[in-house]
Amino acid sequence: MIFKIEIEDMEVYNLTDLKKRVTTGVVGILLLILIFCIGLNAVKVFILLLTLEAIRELYNAFLKKGIKLFLPILFFGALITFLCTYFNLNLVYALIIYFVVNSVFSIIIEDYSVENYLYTSFSYFYAVFMLNVLASINDIYLIISAFVISFSTDTFAYFVGSTFGKHKLIERISPNKSVEGSIGGTVFALIITSIYFILMNKYITNYNIDFFVILIILISSISGQFGDLFASKLKRYVDIKDYAQILPGHGGVLDRFDSLIFISPFIFILYNIIWGRNNGYFNKFSYSFSSSSNASWIWTFYSCEIIWNKSKRIFNWHGPQNFSKRKKGNHL
Repeated sequence: MIFKIEIEDMEVYNLTDLKKRVTTGVVGILLLILIFCIGLNAVKVFILLLTLEAIRELYNAFLKKGIKLFLPILFFGALITFLCTYFNLNLVYALIIYFVVNSVFSIIIEDYSVENYLYTSFSYFYAVFMLNVLASINDIYLIISAFVISFSTDTFAYFVGSTFGKHKLIERISPNKSVEGSIGGTVFALIITSIYFILMNKYITNYNIDFFVILIILISSISGQFGDLFASKLKRYVDIKDYAQILPGHGGVLDRFDSLIFISPFIFILYNIIWGRNNGYFNKFSYSFSSSSNASWIWTFYSCEIIWNKSKRIFNWHGPQNFSKRKKGNHL
């Protein structure tokens, strides 16, 4: 009888938790839609707010292990990184300035130990720099695609795992995650994000679904799940369940947007590939890098494009056409 009551209580708790998750999710999506409608600068400000909350959550988490992050330098890093994204400057500038200033403070301030310096540097790179990689993308539709991949992967991994999950993914880090949920999340993310790009291609701008797009969606979804697992490992390290309770049913910003941190670099790669193709960097040997900060990344992706084109010729494979130029305006 007692066992039955406990099961019923657990079912009520799970149902209540699910309602909280769904309610918070719906409100969050509506808020994101509003932010995206306002424009690109609103998205960059929103990501700044996310980084500030993420800093607070990491500070409180590491404090439980007796590690005190140096908050002034983290807030300084968040500010200069935001300014670089807002004024379309290369994020490398923010990284260099942060490293120099942080190192100087570690010398000047006696209580600023090497251990705190390393944890503070990690927190900047993880919670600030990686999120702002997404903010540095001057294409709002690609930024939206990162959220689509993140939310669809998380949502369907949760529901597929809850319904069909039998085999644990990595139990020592996250006991509730299953192999079935992970596969389901990736499959649905691939389908939903592909539909998103098809709709964008039809009504707004050219994002042709070719091999590169599908590959990056796939890698982004898988990487996002590793981002979730990495955040879980950090929580186990500091012995907490959630980073915060700011989002009912989800926890903190790092609980909700942990996958987005690991997805953003791949969307950034996709953005630069599109930028390079639309500006002729992959089609002709004219590299004038003075016109845009993004062009400094083209050398890296150009070599990948050469390998890809040569591979197609070697195996005589003729896939879908490359991204064509945009239909309406310039979204970069």
